[in-house]
Amino acid sequence: MLEDSWHFSQKDNTRALEAFDNAISLKPNNAVVWHGRGIDIAKVGKLIEALDAFNKAISLNP
Repeated sequence: MLEDSWHFSQKDNTRALEAFDNAISLKPNNAVVWHGRGIDIAKVGKLIEALDAFNKAISLNP
């Protein structure tokens, strides 16, 4: 059951990342979208990529 929950969570994160990537392609200068992408990337353990997304958000809206 815990494993099923993990897979469900991973699928949600994958869908969320796809949505953030789509939003970024439409509005690449939206700091809120970059911040959200960073949060979701961090949830799957990709901390360097998450930091890059957070830094991009900061650069767009210091």
